Amino acid sequence: MIGVAIGGNQISGTIPEGIANLVNVTLINMGSNQLTGTIPHTIGNLKRLQALLLQENNLQGTVPSSLGNLKLLNTLRLGSNSLTGNIPSSLRNCQNLIQLLLQKNKFTGIVPEEVLGITTLSLGLDLSDNLLTGPFPRGVSRLNNLLALNISMNWFSGEIPVTLGSCTSLEYLDIRDLLNMFSFITCPSILLCYISLLLSLSSSIIANEVDRLALLAIKSQLHDPLTVTTS
Repeated sequence: MIGVAIGGNQISGTIPEGIANLVNVTLINMGSNQLTGTIPHTIGNLKRLQALLLQENNLQGTVPSSLGNLKLLNTLRLGSNSLTGNIPSSLRNCQNLIQLLLQKNKFTGIVPEEVLGITTLSLGLDLSDNLLTGPFPRGVSRLNNLLALNISMNWFSGEIPVTLGSCTSLEYLDIRDLLNMFSFITCPSILLCYISLLLSLSSSIIANEVDRLALLAIKSQLHDPLTVTTS
């Protein structure tokens, strides 16, 4: 692997447009620095790039649509910046992506269905702590290989879909503090599905046995015919 690894060094300044000259690079790790400015659109010219790590900086502006040109990209970490605008639908072209981390930014708009069609996503999808709106992203139910999903602290509306239960590989789910998302409570079948999903996930979701028993009690009140085994 040919890479630029300067993460965690408190480096300041901007990412130069000339980074596009590193045509053979497969890894760029500039995370955990003090970089400012925008993400150069020229990064999209690095056709061999497999991992782009720019998390925990002070980057602003929008995510360039040219990132969709990175067909070999498997890891994209842009979390903990001040990025704005929409999540680019061009990311659908990154069909080798296994981890997409965009948390703690200022992204707005809906979650593009095209992005939720990246079925290779497995290690994690984190869109938490943004300003995302629109209906609950139902496309997540297509991510059958996804291990970790965090879409908490956004402004989604409507119901939590029953199809969320089809994410059978999930080991971590966080949908806390979804502002405006209360209507799902009025539908017993959806609430039942959600509780069943929580109970089926790993112990990292259910903090302790008291929480698990509380969920089981609610589940029984909904006249669920299924049985759940506690561990």
